[in-house]
Order: sequence, then structure tokens, then C-alpha cells
Amino acid sequence: MIEVHHERRAGVAILTLDRPVANALAPSLRAALSLTLDAAIADDEVQAIVLHSAGSDFSTGVDVAEYDTPPQAPWINDLCLKIENSPKPVVAALHGAALGGGFELALAAHMRVASEGARVALPDIKLGLVPGGGATQRIPRMAGAQVALELMLSGQMLDVADPRLKRIIDKIVPGPSVEAAVAAALELAAAGKWARARDRFAGLSDPLTYQKSVAEVMGKLRQKDSAEADIVRCVEAAQLLPYERGLEMERVTFEDRRNAPVARARRHILTAERRAMIMPERSTGQARDVTEVLIPGSSALVIELAVACLDAGLRVTLMAEDVAATDTVRSRIGGIYDGAVSREVMTAEIRDNVMSRLAAAWPDEALARTDLVLDTGEVDLRAHGASLNPAAVWAPVTSGGPMPVTVPNDIGGRQVDLRVYRPALSTKLVELCVPPGATADAAVTVAQFFSRMGHTVIRCECVEGLVGGNMSAALYSAALVLAGAGASPYRIDAGARALGFARGPFQLMDIDGLPTVVERLNARAVGGGIVDLGLLTDRIAQGAGGRAAGKGFYLYDEKGAHPDMGLPAKSGEVGEWFEPQLGAALQAVLVNEAARLLSAPVVQRASDIDVVMVGAFGFDRGRGGPLFQAELQGLFGVMKDMQRCAGLSTALWHPHQMIGDLVKNGEGFFGRHG
Repeated sequence: MIEVHHERRAGVAILTLDRPVANALAPSLRAALSLTLDAAIADDEVQAIVLHSAGSDFSTGVDVAEYDTPPQAPWINDLCLKIENSPKPVVAALHGAALGGGFELALAAHMRVASEGARVALPDIKLGLVPGGGATQRIPRMAGAQVALELMLSGQMLDVADPRLKRIIDKIVPGPSVEAAVAAALELAAAGKWARARDRFAGLSDPLTYQKSVAEVMGKLRQKDSAEADIVRCVEAAQLLPYERGLEMERVTFEDRRNAPVARARRHILTAERRAMIMPERSTGQARDVTEVLIPGSSALVIELAVACLDAGLRVTLMAEDVAATDTVRSRIGGIYDGAVSREVMTAEIRDNVMSRLAAAWPDEALARTDLVLDTGEVDLRAHGASLNPAAVWAPVTSGGPMPVTVPNDIGGRQVDLRVYRPALSTKLVELCVPPGATADAAVTVAQFFSRMGHTVIRCECVEGLVGGNMSAALYSAALVLAGAGASPYRIDAGARALGFARGPFQLMDIDGLPTVVERLNARAVGGGIVDLGLLTDRIAQGAGGRAAGKGFYLYDEKGAHPDMGLPAKSGEVGEWFEPQLGAALQAVLVNEAARLLSAPVVQRASDIDVVMVGAFGFDRGRGGPLFQAELQGLFGVMKDMQRCAGLSTALWHPHQMIGDLVKNGEGFFGRHG
């Protein structure tokens, strides 16, 4: 396969990247581009060079998986230097997305011409990395420290028309950019001079402002040994060091970061999120377009789902218990968008356009035109099932409780079950359960629907609690056992935070609501994971309901959560454990529960469980998930923790056979040796 095409037009060599998917800068493409650049530079008939791409995107950069091995030559920085040092002018013709290394190739060119709507980003920070192709040195010279730091520390995608890019993107044209890039390249060649990044100093022209920007950003960083801090240091070096030394500093820093545990963890979770969409139904199923969504009910979950769908450009039909309730739901949704207008994050015109896609209808009319029913179980439409669009999918939705049972009997396999995590607007994770008899088309349609809205979709089997419910039940059960054996709930929560959770299990129970937690743990007890709930029921008897009630295991006010000094202390040997030991006990339970879910099998792969724990339960992305952390530690050590805790609860901590087999064979959840 030819990955770089070479065309000569009017003395201009047009080098076109052409590698599915999205012109990722794989080693083979980099090698081909290097050779083609050499050929164009050596060709006496070539006066200038245009770097172009086939397909819908310029380039999405280096494949994440490649960062797990030493970089293969030529690396991005080598290509960028070859482009920058070319004795003939090089113009980058951008369209679609130019991300990471793809954007860095363009930064090394002598001019950048972009199609309207093209987008650029340096998302390396999301992987715990610094850019590896010279961006930390080139952008400061072009646009200054503030713009460079905003681009690299946010990792956000910017439209080429963004004012921050005015010194970086030289020309924006309607339609394809390649013709304008050819014309620009010929003009540079005719002029006989062009600006290389090393010779651009506009961004360095105000040294005091530059230093102030660097100092302010560094002062706000909590961790001075982080990828963010390294980016700030590299940008500072762009002002203080000679250009070549600055590039060398970036290269060394990139290598250090690539091998750091946090970068490995972020690569793991990003790859896991991408892999989650690989499900057996995709081999045979065909996704149908979803443009009309029916969401019956009036709860906060209904409103969150409706706003998420409207934000994605879909048409939404509401149907609450009666006309008055439906009007109330519509008014509450309108209030959300009115608030966005008042905060100046949305124009009134856009709000009106969004609200024009929100309607209400009677059951038969609504079911006849919908493509997807998101059924929270609040309105029973079974009597109207015959009116359902024969191509529509019915998706019962829960946010943690039992699945709704309001599905018509005669929908012919067009049902899949969903667990969404709240708040649904910001928690971009969905568990998709495929019941027996469900068609592959239905499963793929719903998976694609949520994926288009920016959600990660985990495919699992239909068991009580699905993935997140069982993992959280194991976490909560272990916390209750440890507290019953003498550990303070607040020290247990501290141990969980040290492990990687943003909130400990007792604070999470408060968020769920203590009565709800009792119901879920009792449902889990049917499956054999029996735990003494006395601590929970006693707390409820003392008037504690959870965060919403102002009192759970913590006390709540406008300033947040506070320990309740009146919480009775239990006595027991675990009371002497340190917080790292308590965190290790929680991790051991999570690993054991993961083994149970994988062997059942409830979930397709171990990385899906890490995605759930990161996406729904606040586990630190920079640690990759509890299973990834167990892998780094070594499963033998985790199994020793299980054995240490097994006397507290055999059901929770006795090592699952899968753990023993992995340890015996020197393997891990992800094929690594422990």
C-alpha cells in the first residue's frame, strides 16, 4: 500500500498522506514521508513542496499503542526538522483534524493554509505526555507563552479561525486548501525567502509578559513533577535556551514522560475506552440512524437524557404522566438553556433552535415516529406497543436500580437494556446489556447512538447490577466489613483516596442514598455476597439518609462534607491498620470481584472494568483503574492481601480461581507479567 503519494504540479511537489484510518502517523507512513521529502528536495524540477492528506482528516497523529514501545525512526521530531530545514519552501494544506504529531508536522512547515472548519489540537497532555515533535519550542516563537500553554495544557481542539491561532494559521480558505497551498508555495519560492520557526520571534518579543505567563501557570500547578509542569518548563526554555537546546530538552522530557507510570496509565484507559466499542454484534449488526428519541417520564434522569440528546442535535419527544407534568418538564429544560444564554455560553438564536427540536405528543403518535425509546419506567406504554415504529429500538434505562419492566411484548428482539450514570450530561458512560433474543442491529444501533453523543459504551450480560453495580457493591461491602472490624469509616475513605478514588466508599454511599444502598446490597445478597448491614441500618435509624438529606456517614452543609464526630467507633483488630493497608484491602476486593465478573462472563474484557471504575466511580485516570494498578503492583502481592483479609469475609476476599491461575502462570489481566 502506498501511504504517501507524490504529484508534481507547476513546479510544486504535492506530498499526500494516505493511510487509513485518519492518516495516523505509523512508522511505515513516517518512513515513506521521509523518503518522499528527500526525493522532492533532490528533484531540480521542484521549486516548493505542499504537504497534503487524503481522506477527511489531515492526520490524527501517532497511534497511542506505539507509545508503549521505543519510538521507531524516523520519529516525529526528525520529520519536523527535515521539513523545517528544507532548502525549498514547505506549505502545509490542512483540512479536517490535525492532531498531535499531525499538527506538529504543520507547525514545522514554513506556512499553513487551512480549509474553513479545520481543527487543530495537541492532546498529548491527556496521555500524560509532552509533545514530541517540537511544538513546545515552535508555538512560543510564533504566538507567545500564553497561547502555547493554553493549547498544550488543555489539549482542547480549536477551530483554525480561533483568534489564538492567528499567528499560527497563515491563511484560511473556503473549500479544499490544496490549491491555495500550491499558490502560496510558488509565491514563497519566487520570493526566495521564507520564515522558519527557529527564526520567528514575534511570540518572544515581550520578555516580561512571557515570563509572567510562565510563572502564573506554574504557580497554579499542584504537582511540580507532572507532565503539565514539564510542558511549562519546556515553554520557558523556548525563551531561555538556544533553539536546538530547547528541542533537545523537549525530546528528553518526552522520553521521560513516555515511560512514567501516569503516562502508561492514561494510555491504558484511553485504549480501553476505544476498545470498549468492539462487541460481537458489530460483526453482523447494522446501525440504524437515530434522529427522533422518545423519553417518557418527568424525573431528573429524563431531563438529563433529554438535554444530552438535544445537545447532540436530535429531536426529542417528551411524555410525562399528564399534560401538566409534560409542560413542567419542558419548562425545566427550557430553563437550563435560558441559563446558558444568561451565562453567555449560548446565544438566544441557538437556544431557540435547540428548543424547536423539543416536542410533546400523545403515546400513539410519539411511538409511531420515534427511532429510539429511552424508557425509565415512569410511564407505562405497553398498551400502545402496536403503534411503535417497526424499525425503532426500545431501551429500558436504569441509573442503578432494577431495570424497568414496561417493555411491550411484541417488539421482536428490538430491545436492549441500559444503565446510565448520573449526572448523564457529564458522566459519559453507559453499560449496554444485550438480552437473549435481542438483534445485533438493535445492540449496534444503541451503541452507536451513545457513542455519537460522546459516551463510552460497555457491553455486558444481563445480570443484577451489571458491571458497575457489582463492583460498587463489592466496594461498599468491603468498607462495611472493615468498619465493623474496627476501622474508622473516614480512615477507610482516606485509604480509598490513596488508592486512586476521588471519594471513598462511605462518601459514595452517601451520594447514592443510604436506603438505596441497603436495597442494592440486599439484592446482591441473593447471589451469595452476604454482608452484615447493621452499620448501615443503624445509621439510617439515627436519621441519616445520605448527602441529599444533609446527613449520612458524613454531615453536609454549603461547604461540603464533614466527618460526624458523633459516629460510634467500633473496636477490633482492623482499627490498628494504616490507611495504605485499608486501601490495599479495598483493592483486593475489587480485583476479586473483577475476576468473578470476567469468569462468569458478565463483561467482555478486564479493561472494560477499569473504564467503569474511572468513568463512573471517580478512579483517577492517571492511575488507569484498579486492575491496571494491580497489574503494576503484581497480582501475587494482591493475592497476599486477599489472604490477609479472608478471615474478615471469605465471600469477599477468598481468592477467586482466576487470580490463582494468573499468579501461577505469571500472567496478568492484560497479558503482562505481574
